[in-house]
Amino acid sequence: RRDGTGLFIKQIPLAAAETMQSVQREATLYTFAQNNVVDAQLKALMPLIRHYDKTRHLLAVDLVENSQSLTFYQMRVSAASGAMDDIAAQLGTLLSTCHGHAPDILGEATRQGIFPAQPPWILSFSDFGETMMPNMSGGAKSVLAAVRQEPGLKEQMALLKAEWQRSSLIHGDLKWENFLVSQK
Repeated sequence: RRDGTGLFIKQIPLAAAETMQSVQREATLYTFAQNNVVDAQLKALMPLIRHYDKTRHLLAVDLVENSQSLTFYQMRVSAASGAMDDIAAQLGTLLSTCHGHAPDILGEATRQGIFPAQPPWILSFSDFGETMMPNMSGGAKSVLAAVRQEPGLKEQMALLKAEWQRSSLIHGDLKWENFLVSQK
């Protein structure tokens, strides 16, 4: 709306298990923030949840005023030298705040299978990319091909997967479209 208020509605177009679980995890984390299960520093980074419909895989949160995705922000400022430096530092701090949370806040949700204690999907991407992302974008296909062609990378990812331990809350879907730059 013109006054900056409104809702952001997310509904998954393809009922793939991983996508449905991702939206459920997102809704659960927003609910944790709203119910003060997470600390104030993490809560301040998240919009207010308004509705979650598990059956229809629909999530509604408040819009973040005067904001745009990091993708659009980067496109707008790309010509200015160093324009992304401050944002990169802020993103590092933001992820550190998120990752600084121990998994104990996720106890009951983990027992319910909402936050599985398994290695991140990306560590299996080289083996199961097409299965994980049947409607993969051209960019994702290029990344998958590059990972498969790079000598030793697939083996190193397998080692990381074998050594992985759950020690913190992780974002799980790190892409620029999932981060907002607010210009208050």
